Amino acid sequence: MDSSSSFTWDDVRNQVRRLRTQTQASFSNHNIWTCKNFYFHPNQRKIYFLSNCIPPNQTSSRQFILYQADFTMLYAKKRDISPILSLKWSRVFNEYQTQHEGPIYYGSQQGNNTCHERTRPLQTLSSFQMINDTLLMTSMGNIYTGALGQIPKFVSSQHLKNSAKMNSATPMTNTSPQSTLEFKLPSTSFDTSNRSDPKLGGTRNDLFAFIRNRDIWVSDFTGVEVQLTFCSDQPNNCLSCGVAEYVMQEEFHRRTGYYWRPSASSTSSNSNQILYLETNEENVELIHFSKQNDKFRITTTTVDYITPPAAAKYPRAGCPNATSQLHLLEFSNGTSPFRLTNLHHKRLRDRNTINSLYPWVEYIVRFGWLPDGESVWAQILSRDQTKTAVIRIPCTLFKTDDEYTFQAETDPAKVDELWSETQETWVNVSDAYYFLHKDEANTVDGQPSSCTTFIWSSELTGYRHLYHVTKQNGNDESATIRQLTHGEWCVVDKPLYVDQRRKLVYFMAKMDTPLETHLYVTTYDHQSQSRHIRRLTSLGYSHSIEMNNTMDVFVDLASCLHQPNGIVVRRLQYNDDDPLPTTNDQYSHGHVNSDKDSDKDNIAILMSAMKDIDDIKDFDMDMHFYDMVIARPTLSSPDDICCSPSTISLSRNSSLANSTMTLDQHLNGNFEFATPTCQNTIDKYDQRTRAIPEGEIFDFMTSDGVKLFGCLYKPRLYRPGKSYPTILQIYGGPKTQMVTNEFKFPRLLRYLMAVYFGFAVVVIDGRGSCDRGLAFESYVKGRLGMVEIQDQLEGLHYLATSRFGAIPRTVTKNERQDQLVSVVDLDRVAVTGWSYGGYLSLMGLARYNDIFKISIAGAPVTKWELYDSAYTERYMGMPSDRQESYRESSILHWVDKFPETENRLIIVHGLIDENVHFTNSELLVSQLVNHHKPYHLQVYPTEKHGLRHSSVNEHFDILMFHCLLNNL
Repeated sequence: MDSSSSFTWDDVRNQVRRLRTQTQASFSNHNIWTCKNFYFHPNQRKIYFLSNCIPPNQTSSRQFILYQADFTMLYAKKRDISPILSLKWSRVFNEYQTQHEGPIYYGSQQGNNTCHERTRPLQTLSSFQMINDTLLMTSMGNIYTGALGQIPKFVSSQHLKNSAKMNSATPMTNTSPQSTLEFKLPSTSFDTSNRSDPKLGGTRNDLFAFIRNRDIWVSDFTGVEVQLTFCSDQPNNCLSCGVAEYVMQEEFHRRTGYYWRPSASSTSSNSNQILYLETNEENVELIHFSKQNDKFRITTTTVDYITPPAAAKYPRAGCPNATSQLHLLEFSNGTSPFRLTNLHHKRLRDRNTINSLYPWVEYIVRFGWLPDGESVWAQILSRDQTKTAVIRIPCTLFKTDDEYTFQAETDPAKVDELWSETQETWVNVSDAYYFLHKDEANTVDGQPSSCTTFIWSSELTGYRHLYHVTKQNGNDESATIRQLTHGEWCVVDKPLYVDQRRKLVYFMAKMDTPLETHLYVTTYDHQSQSRHIRRLTSLGYSHSIEMNNTMDVFVDLASCLHQPNGIVVRRLQYNDDDPLPTTNDQYSHGHVNSDKDSDKDNIAILMSAMKDIDDIKDFDMDMHFYDMVIARPTLSSPDDICCSPSTISLSRNSSLANSTMTLDQHLNGNFEFATPTCQNTIDKYDQRTRAIPEGEIFDFMTSDGVKLFGCLYKPRLYRPGKSYPTILQIYGGPKTQMVTNEFKFPRLLRYLMAVYFGFAVVVIDGRGSCDRGLAFESYVKGRLGMVEIQDQLEGLHYLATSRFGAIPRTVTKNERQDQLVSVVDLDRVAVTGWSYGGYLSLMGLARYNDIFKISIAGAPVTKWELYDSAYTERYMGMPSDRQESYRESSILHWVDKFPETENRLIIVHGLIDENVHFTNSELLVSQLVNHHKPYHLQVYPTEKHGLRHSSVNEHFDILMFHCLLNNL
């Protein structure tokens, strides 16, 4: 495009700002509203949850508030009214109390500056934990505790800095039963912002533990704190207690390193236990993210950015990982004043250590307490991630130094292997498991036997399914395993809910379609003659659920591609002649379609969904006409009319703006709004045009017979008979599914902006994506970047040849009926993505630069040896064993294949990216320079792996569409 017809930066910027503002406004009540962290009170018919919605006027807020909703009416025998009821919300707390020197913010003692308990407004919450009536809440690093019906209190740190230091030597030598650690309340407090991962616990749930400076601490509700572990005092500053290291959080999604013993299982009124991992990162490489000084501060007019530490421990592929060992803390505590006694540190010894029993272990990916509180469990994984085992460890095997010296060989307890499996490709770690209480154990002569019973999920058959497992404790015989679900479909990696009284297990799966997640139920009763599976949620939507502890009510968050989340509370119905429960599954537009009042009695609306995106008004009624920058479509024939910009621009000063011609007439052939030689602007204002264009899901068969799914978004002002420049939005890597029948607003926003600018958007899930079976996902094993693009290209070819989504052009009786014209123009395709999608965007341009005209790659991996060990080795193996595969999968290997022409390659990267380090882009740029290849590098100094700040997101949008509009 020559300079006379190019769009300026200002053209694109103004439109990006307008579109972002107007799209956000269109969804103000449903893309911003969030309800999360649902908790069912065990002794009340109430739900507690966080939300940033302010009922009843349904306005949104930036603050998350703790709400409650009563669903007692679901248990009424018959309601007097037929419409579906909406549950009323109410705030649980409006204020909190604090003890602090200084002026009172508000309250009954206004004007008195002495030290008193003062009432202040409760600000936004980031999380809450509730056990019965006791609560622990966090807000901006602060901790609040309390009970229902009382004003919560702010918990400040009420200990002297050197108090723990003076006593640190005592616990390290394993205190005797008579020893006591006691701290008095000081007159001053110190910084509390470094308390992370707080957990409510203790035998009476009147304590909370947290992590500070790589150690576990415990506090009562008055703020008296005691340090329990002492890694930070050791010469080795790479030790940590209770902290999950980087790969455990990022790749295995375990974000904590400690757990309280369940309070219900405690045998003593004042004996507390905490199971934790001590992790050593001494051999893990220290990676420098940025050359900036870590105190460097960038100040803008809107926000202050403070750079994080310039280096962190990060194990790259083939390099040493962190090592971890299970430990057990035991301590007793009095009440008031808070004192801690009998602190013991225990660990596994000699032949009972995990490494001795399983020399191949590399990762402890899951661990926790068994329900009885007498044993713990752990799931371990080999370094190549092909072998896993689940083990049970009796607590008596954890020994102090003194106990080990005098009781080394006297304990008959042993570690039991509950489950083991080996895969040829890799083992996907999942949270779909449940350990049953002892009353579910098998019986011998009518008495409960000593065994561990649980439900585990595995991909042994190639698809994730559920298994009922029973293992006799201390017995060398193998576990008894019964498979509960079967078929070529996947149980989803979500927690299970188990009704032990009825012997039912509830699980999330994609049994009916791989595009939707649903709640299902089946029985695990071994006496059942048949094991049916029943779906409990409505087809046509994807669902996310939370169930209560009696397994008769659940919260259902449902959405589809064109409809934001609606939230309802459903009650399950149990019948004596049916082993499985039923529920009303008629969910439509956020409401329930049912002619039977009895069905309506079993459901209530917590947050109604928008009926349909057609109901969204495009712009405020005060707005009339705007000039809109759009990409030019491809002319379908030489007979198309070409008008000058002055003829077709519908600005307020245009004569056409005051004519009676509608936009429909304008687009149906009376005028041509796009030419190859001029800048084009069109009228945006037309209420009959959809504010949010629909995505259309399609499926196709690859050349080797595999069914794949994709989604096509047509340009908002799509005109039949035209093809359009196309953006292939790609991720393409494992553990992700892009094409689903659910509403994902953040991802949708960028798609919508593209179609407003006149582009077609295509999204395709090729082989390697998740929830289609292990064989489907492991297609990329050992050949990342070598096979994924082919599936994408076949999807584009299908759209072009099938004319999917195209509409016939209206013709007069004297004209011949035109054939359908493909929506996508394969001569004008750009590819863009972030992270793995950025990697494939680069690979696509390098290897298929005759097909992809432009690549916009965000935070791309360019050399797999630079990425973390757990992810890379899972899919590629060890670098030393697969050197040729690593070489071919590196972008650096293909640099000479990048195009020689300019304006075709944009690389975007955050300078402090902690996941895909900026080094990846540095190496690529160096090679591009060496090969004299044109490129544009956009660095965002304040950004990590994702673009977090609105100003940066806006800049990236402008950069992206400025390039696409002018060069595609």
